[in-house]
Order: sequence, then structure tokens, then C-alpha cells
Amino acid sequence: MKSTRPQNLWRPKLWPTASKVLGLKVSALDHGPSLRGSGDDLEETLVEVCDLALSEPALPNLLATWVVVHGQRVRTEKLNALAKAYRKKHGRKLFWLCVLAHFAVSKGHKKWALVAKSLNSEASMEQPAAAKAFAEVVGTASFLQGTGLYVTEKSLRVRDEDVDSVEALAQKSLQYRLRILYGSEVRADVRYAMMEGASSAKEVSKRVFCGRSTAEILFKDFSLFLSIAASKRDVA
Repeated sequence: MKSTRPQNLWRPKLWPTASKVLGLKVSALDHGPSLRGSGDDLEETLVEVCDLALSEPALPNLLATWVVVHGQRVRTEKLNALAKAYRKKHGRKLFWLCVLAHFAVSKGHKKWALVAKSLNSEASMEQPAAAKAFAEVVGTASFLQGTGLYVTEKSLRVRDEDVDSVEALAQKSLQYRLRILYGSEVRADVRYAMMEGASSAKEVSKRVFCGRSTAEILFKDFSLFLSIAASKRDVA
């Protein structure tokens, strides 16, 4: 049977990226395809892994655990913007990202409602037929009632051992460490972009998915702080 995986969207070796950036424990999937994205960005990686979940049955469970453990660290406005851009470029409806967003809201991460609402209509058009048929027989998950999306309650299993802990992922990912320090806000990603070599507010704005004026203010603030810290020999 011909694979349904959209191979043109990914480069080889997705799983090291998913492990490093998201902390997914994907040892059983070591030989899978890779992300198209060039960087180690949390939201970019999450969008592409959720797309791949349509053809990799193991991923929805891993993602469900991930959002319970790490969902509060996501910049949902950035995730939503990236998802829209990805959908427009590749024609993907991002069914599992939408399901994950509804699941995140049900677990107390209310800011994910932005993503759930934004993607819901088109995600329903990418509903896997088999999943819908099964859910119609045994019942749709309670958190999806009224959404037009169909997944059974047991389709998303949460197990702590499926993902890195907050502490373990923070050890791997500088971006994640900065989210802990500054919160899941633009400020965290501006600092990350600067530490990764961004040398102007214009470059920061493009990397971070924020307005130019916001980038200019934060770039100036961080540059001033680093200059003062260097003179005082503080730790930046």
C-alpha cells in the first residue's frame, strides 16, 4: 500500500529534532522523516509534528502527554500564526493540532482556545474517516463535543514517561529555559533570538513573529541591559 505520508514536507530524521525541541521520547520512531523547518523552534516543531500525526499513529498520545506537561510554555499567538502560514503554504488542515488545542483547554491551558477556535472549521475537513466512524460508534471525547471533530476518549493517552519532564527539557533547550525565566511571552523569544545571533530588531521581528515596534523596544532594552551587565560583570 502506498504511504499517505507527505514526504515532500520533511527532511530525513525528524525524531532527533522532536526529542531535542519538544522532549518527545520517540525512540521507537528513530528512522522517520524530518521537519522542513530549519531551526530549533518550539512552535514551528509542534506544528509540523502535529501534521505528521495523521500518518504516525504513535504521535497523538505523545502529543497529549506533552501538552499536559508543557502546554503552558507555548506562545499560542505565535503557534496560531505559524499554523496559518503552514496551512496556506502546504494546504494542510492540521487536524491533530486542533484536537490538541481543544485537549489543552480541557486540561486548564485556556490560552490554547485561540488555536482551537482558529483551526476548528478547516480541521474538520481533514477528519480521518476511520477515526470518525469509530468515534460515532463508541462515543466522541467529551472535550470535543460540539466541535465537529471526532476522536474517542481513549485516543489520547497521557503517560509521564512519554515526554521529558520540565527539568529535563530545560536542560536540552535554551528556548525552553528562557520560557521558564520570562514566561511564554514575546520577551523570552526576543532574548532567544539575540542569543542565537539576531543582530537587529528587524531580524528579531521576523524570527519571533512579533511586531516591528515591539521588537525594537525589547531589542533596545536587552541590548542596554547586556551593556550594563557587562560593565558591572553581572550574569546576563
